[in-house]
Amino acid sequence: LYSGIGCGENLTSNGLSIFKLAEKKAITIDGTAYTLLEALELGEYGKVYLSLGVNELGYYNDEGFYQAYCDAIDAIRACQPDAVIYIQGLMQKAAEEKQVVFLDLYSEFANENGELPEEASKDGVHLKSDYCKQWLEYLKVHTVDFETLYPEGTET
Repeated sequence: LYSGIGCGENLTSNGLSIFKLAEKKAITIDGTAYTLLEALELGEYGKVYLSLGVNELGYYNDEGFYQAYCDAIDAIRACQPDAVIYIQGLMQKAAEEKQVVFLDLYSEFANENGELPEEASKDGVHLKSDYCKQWLEYLKVHTVDFETLYPEGTET
């Protein structure tokens, strides 16, 4: 919304949880409500960027959160088998295990003290417009071709 991105399809919902991707009808397209996974099945995509997990910060069950994230990757891959899947910021181990692309946004935004700069956000979590634009520029240059990521296909 704040980055100025003008291409692609954005399936977004405020407050969507990694635990509710297959249940919560959070996406409305042409007046019909869909779960995120149902909405993904409506098209064919070359790239899927997953940016979920901030709402689960502090979740009491780290293993449950990790498993839900891995399950989400599997479900997205089932909907979009020919897409490169990118996860942003939280789950490097899941990216390695599930053979998806990990985007290291922490290193992109952290200051010399390892913190998000105060001017980047009003609440310490959600980025202001200029930082969303920086995020978009980061996404534009950190891409991987499907054939490079999966030289043998996705039968893993």
